[in-house]
Amino acid sequence: MEWCEFAGRVSIGRNGVVSPHAVIYGCGPGGVTIGERFDCGPGVGIFASRTEFDQMPRGRRFAPVVIGDDVVVFANAVVTPGVTIGNGATVAAGSVVLHDVPSWTLVAGSPARVVRRIAGR
Repeated sequence: MEWCEFAGRVSIGRNGVVSPHAVIYGCGPGGVTIGERFDCGPGVGIFASRTEFDQMPRGRRFAPVVIGDDVVVFANAVVTPGVTIGNGATVAAGSVVLHDVPSWTLVAGSPARVVRRIAGR
């Protein structure tokens, strides 16, 4: 479609799990790239585009979402355009991720913030 510059893609690595009612929206340049062993809870939203309401009627933002290996995103969390989530990170249920998430950390809240480090491999 013209509004998304006729572009978009979603890529999920091996052994990933996407639960029911999750939305992975890869419209626009860049799309969504997800690593291996991804675990996605129900109701999660991952978006590579959004409408900029203050720039209507045609204001849209496109930015790729990159999610590393061994990432867990719990139920009803939202990941916004342009976010990178590092390997081994965990996103708590109901969180809204507006900024990059470092590897091997737990983030929670709206907006999501680092709660603690997770012991890596």
